[in-house]
This record gives sequence, C-alpha cells and structure tokens, in this order.
Amino acid sequence: MNRIFINYRRDDSLLYADRLQEVLSEHFGSDEVFRDVDTIEMGLDFVHAIDRALSQADVMLVVIGQHWLVSADGRTRLQDPEDYVRLEVAGGLERPNVRVIPVLVGGADMPRSDDLPDDLASLTRRHAFEMTDNRWRYDRDELVRRLNRVLEADRVKHPAEGAEPEAAAHMAPAPAREHNGKAERPLPVAPPSTPDRPPAEFADLKPGAPSPPPTSRRRRWIAAVAAAALLAAGIATGAFLLLGDDDVAAIPAPTNVTTDEGSPSIPDVVGLPQAEAEADLEEQGFEVSTTMVVDEGESGLVLTQDPAPGAADEEAVVTLEVSQLPIDALLTMVPGRLRATCEETASADLLEFSTAGVTCAAGGGVVAVSYNLFADEGDLDRAFGGFLEVAQDQVGDAIPRGNCETDQFARGPYTVDDATRGRVLCYRAQGGSWIHWTDSELLVYSIATRDDLNDAQLYRWWNRSSGPVAPAL
Repeated sequence: MNRIFINYRRDDSLLYADRLQEVLSEHFGSDEVFRDVDTIEMGLDFVHAIDRALSQADVMLVVIGQHWLVSADGRTRLQDPEDYVRLEVAGGLERPNVRVIPVLVGGADMPRSDDLPDDLASLTRRHAFEMTDNRWRYDRDELVRRLNRVLEADRVKHPAEGAEPEAAAHMAPAPAREHNGKAERPLPVAPPSTPDRPPAEFADLKPGAPSPPPTSRRRRWIAAVAAAALLAAGIATGAFLLLGDDDVAAIPAPTNVTTDEGSPSIPDVVGLPQAEAEADLEEQGFEVSTTMVVDEGESGLVLTQDPAPGAADEEAVVTLEVSQLPIDALLTMVPGRLRATCEETASADLLEFSTAGVTCAAGGGVVAVSYNLFADEGDLDRAFGGFLEVAQDQVGDAIPRGNCETDQFARGPYTVDDATRGRVLCYRAQGGSWIHWTDSELLVYSIATRDDLNDAQLYRWWNRSSGPVAPAL
C-alpha cells in the first residue's frame, strides 16, 4: 500500500524527487512510497494507476521548484488539462482523506491562486514545507518527523483492515514497525528551518493562519472509554475493556498532566530543542506559536515560554521564543533563489559590527551581492556613512542626493509600500557599477556590483528582485 504519493515535474525537480524517495523509502519502506517512474509497472494504464495510488494514499507531497509553474522556455504547462502534474494534484485535492502538502525546493516560492487553474486553486491554502539545499539534512529529518506523526494519526483514525470493529477501536498503540528486516531508526531532533516555516503539523490552512490545536490522547482515551463498557468507574490511571470471555486489553492512561483542580498543566520546555518542546506541548493538547530570536548560543533551543509552566486553560496558546544563529537568520532574509549560491564570509572593516555575512551570485553570476546582518540600527547607519565616505574618495567628488534609476551617482532614501525602508547609494568606481542599500526593518546592509558598467541593468535587478525586500524608489 502506497501511503505517501510524490508528485513532481521531471524537468523542474527530478533530483529533489529522487532524494525524497530515497529518504522516505528508507524510513517508511519502499512499499509505502509511490512515484510514477518507479512504481507503475510496464503496460499499466497511467491514469488508472495514478487513480488507484491516490485511493490508497494518506499524504501527497507536491514538489515545487522554480520551473514548476512556468518552464524554462516560458510555457505555462498547468493550463493544459492533460498535464500529468495537474491531473495528479487535482486528484489529490479532491480526496478529503489525502493530506496534500506543497514542498518548496530550490528556492521556489508558493504560486498564487490566480496563477493556477481552478481545480488547483485550493493548493495555495495548503501550508507549505520548504527544503533548502544548505539545510537539507535538517529539513529532511523534520519532514520525516512530521510525516511520521501524520501517518500515525491516520492509523488511529483508520485502523488496519480486517480488525474487528470494537477491538480495532480500542487497540493499544502498535509496536515499532520494521521494514526490510530493520526497525525504524529514531529520528534526530531537527532545528528550525526558517522563522516563517509552517506550524508544528501540516494543516489545510491559509499561510499565516494559526494551527488548530491537535486532538490530545486524553480526548481519544475518553472517547474510547465512552464507547465501551467500563469495568469500574473512577479509575485514575487507565481503564480496561472486556474484549472476550478471557481476554482483557488495557487502555493507555491519558497523557495530560493535570492539577488537583483538573486543569491541564503546561510543562516546562525552556532549554529543550524546538521540535521536542512542540511535541511535548502538543501531547498535552496545547496549540504552539513560535518566534525566532537571534542568539549567539546554540540554535534551535527554547529561550522563553508564555504562559509559564503550570495550570492553564486547555485552549491556551503557548508562545515560544526559539534561538536562531545569526547566519541562519540572515539566510532567511536572502531571496530564496540566491541561497544555494551563498557562502558565509568574514566581515570587512566597515562591516565589523555585523553579526553575520554572506556573499552570493545573482543574474547568472554577473552580479555579486553580499548581505550582512546587524544587531541595531545605529551600527547599520554607521556602516552606510563609512561606505559613503569611501565611495566619495574613490569617485573624487561628493555624491549628491538623487535617483539611482536616472543618475549614475546618487544617494537617498527608498520606500517600500510608500514607507521609507532604508537608504541607497549608487556610483561607479574601480571599473564597475555599485549599489549599496540598508534595510532598517531587517537590519541588513547589502552591496551589489557588476563589472560591465551597466548601471541600468544593475538598477533593474536591484529594484525588482534584490531582496531582502524588493525595494522601489
């Protein structure tokens, strides 16, 4: 039975699909993973085989790369009703029992609903999971961990075929599964990928919407007890169901920690890895909200929690502040399509107060760009002033206030959504064109240059797609 269906476009994300299939087959077993090229036997009808696989699937992973929507030669393939990617995704979306999860790879962005045909529009409401090249191992382990939990939840909802109805409804959790004679390996705890990543579980949510609180084991236990005859009332640590004349099966005790008043208790998770902390809180039935905080210590640890440990309303949302190394925080601010080209660099003299820096290649390697993260706006402004002095020394004259769109030498503020976002400086020196800009919201200082003196091209690149936020004068 193929419980995980991998959908991908061959000329867009073949290598990523290969890597995903290898990882998922190793962990869940090859019989649990469906991918057309390897899973459909020769001579079978493609459409019928896909339909049969979807009828057995619990999860569909839609692998989206940079050319998923539009091919490298400009073709919009999803508008073709016979496009195999469209057929597969539409089939998954129309099945309520299939969890459809967009997986963004290669720096791809989530497509907009108006870019998709009507039968795929709801894909944009599915929370996506991003896998980055420079954090592939961590993202891979986190994806497997979450899929593990999704599939385990589905096993509870839909017991194995052939089980007696009453007995299946109250089966104790199954022991660790084996594949190819090997027990599943415990997963390492994965640190966070980016601060705008999905909540702890995949859910059919609009991006940014809070996750619904997961169903706790306590509620499942109560439902099981209510559905059967109790042998005794008021048992504190568990209950037993009469399955036959001589067979008695134990029902696990509820996992919530409760106070004397009966309210659920929030566990102390400060100092734990993020994934472990979220799992502990969700196990108690609490919803979790996470904020990433730049910290020089170990990445991925919970620094604070609110509310504090102790009794709380069971509908409480627990907010965690999780540590993130400066370099990891900076990479989340770099445009996704550039991240694979970035290398960490030591800070130059005028950037000595930055906490992290990377150098990346853009425009097919024509543009070299660096991004540097600062701890406060004062240091950011001092760096801009220092580079302005250096630029004016190189030019041999003062650089006036002006507009980089029309002037080769200019400096001034720029705006995003009609609000001043930072300052920009453009000039020619050392045989090349240069643009410096600050982002006072993200506290990032960036420098881009190209050596062909094509000021107009450099400006257009900066204005349309430079990031961290595409600015506009």
